[in-house]
Amino acid sequence: YMKAFLIEVDQVPDEVFIVLKLKLRQFTTAVKIFKSPFSYDYRNMMCATAEALLTEFNGLYAETHKDEISILLPKSYTQFGRRTFQLHTLAASTASSVFSLQYGEKVQFDAELYGFYFEDGVFDYFRWRQADAERFAVFTHAVTNYKRIKKISTEKAEKALKGRSTNILMWWLTNEAKVNLNSSTPLWHRRG
Repeated sequence: YMKAFLIEVDQVPDEVFIVLKLKLRQFTTAVKIFKSPFSYDYRNMMCATAEALLTEFNGLYAETHKDEISILLPKSYTQFGRRTFQLHTLAASTASSVFSLQYGEKVQFDAELYGFYFEDGVFDYFRWRQADAERFAVFTHAVTNYKRIKKISTEKAEKALKGRSTNILMWWLTNEAKVNLNSSTPLWHRRG
């Protein structure tokens, strides 16, 4: 449903809120070095990258989880005449360079632009990203615990759990793995 709000015109209309959504292209490779997508070092690099984007674009709000960063721009944002090509390239290059300098190797980010005429759309967008953060956290913690309990590889655990609903995985974590995500993990694991 949110894909309907992707901006695919050359210039964003003045009355539209812009949300920049950036995605790290080498997520799986980057996370292997940190041993976990919930590594404090990885989280800090993503937060520093989000902060640089907030500064560069005079953003109002940032959210980051997994391999994504979303930045809300004010309606009054006018840099580059609100041309999408320039916004895409500057956002992707800023994120790529800031993260690469911290990481010590070249990485790349892709950028998408979402546009919303009303604040309700902006709120829906960020609720959508929060729901994705929650799904990712549940799946990742389920895989970690399934792997530990069954003494199998990450790949086998992912294959065994792939396609299961978040509710089923939460039930399994609580009842079988005896893990309560709400009390045993930091909030940023579940919310970004």
